[in-house]
Amino acid sequence: MNSFYLIGFIQSLFVSSLLLFKKQKILSDFVLVFYILVLGFFLFFNYADGTDLLSHNPIIYLLDVLYWTLIGPLLFIYIDLVASGKKKLQINYLIHLLPTIIVLAGFSSFFFQDEVTNIFTYNPGISIHRFSTFVWYYNSPLYYLICLYLLYRHKSRVKEIYSFTKNVDLSWLFYLVHGFAAVLFYGLFIGYFATWFNFSLPFGSVHYNWFVMIIYIFGMGYYGFRQKGLFSADLFKTGESDIVRTDQNHKISVYKKSTIEEGEAKFLESTLTKIMAEEKPYLDCELDLRELAQKLDTSPHKLSQLINERLDCNFYEFVNNYRIAEVKKALIDPKNKNLKIMAVAYDSGFNSKSSFYNIFKKYTGLNPSKYKEEYSS
Repeated sequence: MNSFYLIGFIQSLFVSSLLLFKKQKILSDFVLVFYILVLGFFLFFNYADGTDLLSHNPIIYLLDVLYWTLIGPLLFIYIDLVASGKKKLQINYLIHLLPTIIVLAGFSSFFFQDEVTNIFTYNPGISIHRFSTFVWYYNSPLYYLICLYLLYRHKSRVKEIYSFTKNVDLSWLFYLVHGFAAVLFYGLFIGYFATWFNFSLPFGSVHYNWFVMIIYIFGMGYYGFRQKGLFSADLFKTGESDIVRTDQNHKISVYKKSTIEEGEAKFLESTLTKIMAEEKPYLDCELDLRELAQKLDTSPHKLSQLINERLDCNFYEFVNNYRIAEVKKALIDPKNKNLKIMAVAYDSGFNSKSSFYNIFKKYTGLNPSKYKEEYSS
């Protein structure tokens, strides 16, 4: 089984190289590469643990230490970069190195001892070691919860900026976080389960780590290669702190620093209505807040405020309301009787079959085929 760990390590290098060759890389891509490499080096540690390599080179234990203390912080930083659109690493990210520093401090004597021992049975009997052991084992579950909170906090922002959700929703980031949990909790609790119930899987429970890890790595490679940056850092120039959200439907309810006056708001609303009617920008399936704001010669923040406060909806709802109207008109037009429903949907600005059917049913109470049947002349 040891050879499988080595193969898994090589595969992590391969997936990382694919991401490095991705066109138009952004900062979060490099963090994802580092994250995958940390997972890969953990596989290499398992390979070394099953050979004489580890017993002759105890410094390799460092890979296990770094794995358990870095995967949580790296995942947090990656999600924060993707969801917020930050283009630079923030100075406050340094605090997430604290678990690594604590564990390295608590185990520092291990790496400088003359006699080679097993790090898992090593116990110098000092408080810093006991505390660092606790941090080593349990900081990652804490980061899993933090990452979940971060995702749910950002989830509502998607529909404030985009008129579509395909490739920009957070479902693949949820896969990333829950995959992390699967790898993490398998590694943590399979040993406890085997100890408590004297149970082990064929070939040894620990070796299934390889299978779980490889699925996870390839899933990250797939999503990471095709993922689209969710937000641009300057979309809301006044910053997210200027916005207060309600719990109901996660809509923006109050702008703490209003940057739009009544006269300007009326003018923008009139211009927006005219542009939507004459230019039909909603037919662009990838229309976002920035693009529409440019057509109005205003800022994304002001446009968002206008749509939320005066039109009582978010950007996603606003644009798709026009798309649904376009679909309804086309479905009952005799000239389109031979067109497939999804052809009409795509022509009207939708880029996903599932989202189109969900939105259409929400707005009309009928599925498209039933609507066409009832209202066609």
